[in-house]
Formats: sequence, structure tokens, C-alpha cells
Amino acid sequence: MSFLNPTYLWALLGLCIPLIIHLWSKKEGKTIKVGSIKLLQEEDSKQSNSIQLNEYLLLLLRLSIITIVVLILASPRLKQESENIPLVYLIEPELLEDIQLASVLDTLREEGELRLLQTGFPMITDNVEIPSNPPNYWHLAQELEALQTDSIVIFTQGRIQGIKGKRPTITKNVSWVTLNHDTSVDRPLIATQIGDSVRVTRIKSNDQMLAFTDETYTIDSPGIAINTTNDSVVLIQKGGSTLSRKQKQHSAPLVKVSPMNIGFVTEEVFVDQSRYLEAAFKGISKYLGRTITITKLENPKAINDEDFDGIVWLNSAPIENISIPLLKYQPDPLATSLITRGLSQKEFYLTGLLTIENSVNEHIAEQLFPFLDIYPDIESQIIMSDQRVIDNTSLRPIVIEEEVAKASYSPNDISHWLWLLLCVHIIGERFLARYRRQ
Repeated sequence: MSFLNPTYLWALLGLCIPLIIHLWSKKEGKTIKVGSIKLLQEEDSKQSNSIQLNEYLLLLLRLSIITIVVLILASPRLKQESENIPLVYLIEPELLEDIQLASVLDTLREEGELRLLQTGFPMITDNVEIPSNPPNYWHLAQELEALQTDSIVIFTQGRIQGIKGKRPTITKNVSWVTLNHDTSVDRPLIATQIGDSVRVTRIKSNDQMLAFTDETYTIDSPGIAINTTNDSVVLIQKGGSTLSRKQKQHSAPLVKVSPMNIGFVTEEVFVDQSRYLEAAFKGISKYLGRTITITKLENPKAINDEDFDGIVWLNSAPIENISIPLLKYQPDPLATSLITRGLSQKEFYLTGLLTIENSVNEHIAEQLFPFLDIYPDIESQIIMSDQRVIDNTSLRPIVIEEEVAKASYSPNDISHWLWLLLCVHIIGERFLARYRRQ
């Protein structure tokens, strides 16, 4: 037997309380002096023995009730022997659309169980929802210990986006099979209109790299066409005549550049920090070709959310809730970057004092992009287009060799039986206490 919460077993010390009460109440009878006992009739001692037996039964029942309550809190589990499955195949959901793998699924099903490489490892069915993002391989590797199997084969794309956190340590016999079809992406990601010109940012990715390039067109250029709602651009790629016009077209969302106004609330002690941040915003403005105005606010209480696109709060005074992005100074020696996101999507923290060295070395201007929230949906598009993969050696978790038994033990919850036993004991204790009084 094992316990999920063994700390509660210390409560068994409470069994001493009924014992102490029982011993404390067990006093010697009082001696009553009478003149003569010749008129007293001798009685059988059975009634006295019955009362004493009831006392012991009540004590035993009350001790049992305390014990059962403690066991319920400790969540006991009985180990139940179960046979391991010889072989389990785990397949990344997106690979189910792969024609080559689909042709051998029936063969794999005959050799072992087919499950999805996602949380819970569900069985593969006909209607499988394909997620847009790759799974977290290392997080799922830690869950492999729960699978009752002797051997596991994982089919995965090995996307670099699935590598997050610390490399895990497992004991399972796992074989990782990476299926890479040398897919590549080269498409427009977003278009930015600046006056009479349109700058198209393209994303290029394959199994080795992820890169971005910019192309600038005039509005009347034959290479692009803006739709009637002015919210997207159709880019006509240059190609051979064998491709149809429809095949050579790619669309990208169109963002019209408008000036931004950032409010600064600064105390004298943070003047240098304010200058570094202003220089970073000026660099972003020049890079994007977008006007970013810095407005110094003398009266912090007069902030109107509609007048600003963001507030930089370098002030020791508290700030009331605002609906626009807020960057405030909050030192954090454990932070891994100069600017981190807070609890809400529009709250950011400057985690340390800025200097020329850390502003340049840690690219403070790049860290300000999430605060400006210029392209809110671009991150998800980048994730979907990222085709970089990681080799099998770097993908595998750390494996600790351990002797694996042919049969394993699965925990079986017995709490429901303890609740039933508790009810029976409470009813018995109440009945016996009532009988004793009678």
C-alpha cells in the first residue's frame, strides 16, 4: 500500500486522545458507609461486566473512526499487478496527414498500440484534431513513465519549437524516429504601408534556418495588388510560365503605419533610464519607418488612455489601472531579460537599471517590440511557418538504465471503500452509545 499524502499519517497520534480520556474517567468507586448489610441482596455481576464490555467496544470504535479518517486524508493506493504492453507507438498528430506514414499504420497497429503524442497519450481514432503547434516533446517525455509498456517508439517531426525547458530524465526504453521531408516556407508574412510605398516582410524557413527579408513596392507596382477593403495585399511572385496566376499569388495582411505616442512619467532618479529607453524607441522608429513620439507627463493623474499608445512609468508612486500597455520599473535579480511580461498581456516590467553595456548587449530595442504591440498576430504566424528541426541526438531525453520487470503495478484507489467503512463505524458507535445509556 502507498499513500499520495503520507504527511497526514502523523494525525494518527490523535489516537492517544480517546485512550487518555478513557483512562482518566476510569476512577475507583466511592466507599459508602452503611450500618448493616444483612438486608442487602446479592446481585449477579453480569450487568457490571456488560457495561465494562460496552466501554471497551466504544473505545475501539472511536479509535477506528479516527484511523479511517486519517487514512482517507492520506489517500491510500493498493498496488495491483498488471501486465505491460510489449510495444506502443506514439505518433505526432500532424504526421497522421503524411501519406508515407499513413500507408504503414495498419502494419504498426498489428505490432503494438497506436497512440497520439499529446497529453494523456489517447488512442488514435478516425477523427483526430490536428493542433496548429507542435507538442512539447520534453514535457511529454516526462509523462512516458505512466505508460505500462516495455518499449516505446515515437514518430515525430522533431520541430525545434517542441524543445522547451530542461532536458528530462526518464527510465523508459524509447526509440525516437524523426520524419523530415525537407519542407520549406517562403511566403509574405506581413505588409506595411508607409505613405505611397508598401514594405512586404517575407519569412523563409527550412529544416536548418529561419530568416526574414523585406521588399519594398510602390502602391501602383504590378507586383502587388491591394484588395478592396484595404486590409491585405496580394503579392504576385516572379516565376516561370508553367505556373498559373493563382499558384503564383500570395496574400499578406496589410498594416497602415500611423504615428505612435508613448507617455513617460519619470522621477529624477530615473532620468538616465528614461534616456536609454527614449533612444531605443527612436531606433525602433527609424527601423520601422514609423513616427514614435515621446511625451513627458508632469501630472501623472491626468493620463488619458485615448491619447497614448503606451505608458512608461519610472516613478515610485502607485499607478491606477489603465487599459493601454504599461512598462514600469520593478527590479528582479532572477529575471533572464531586461523587460519581462507581467500577469496581464499589457503589463511589462523593467527588471533592472539600464546601462550602455546591457542596453546594447541585450538588445533593449528588440525587447520593446512586445510592449509596442505593433503586430499582435504575427507571433502565431511565425510559429506555424517555422520549419526548423533538431537532430535525434539533441532531441532525446537523458535515459537512466534501470531493470524493468515484465509485470508492473498500477495504483488502485480504495478511498470509496474507506468512506463506506467510516459510515458503518459511525452508525455502530452511535447505536452502542445509545444502548449503553439505556
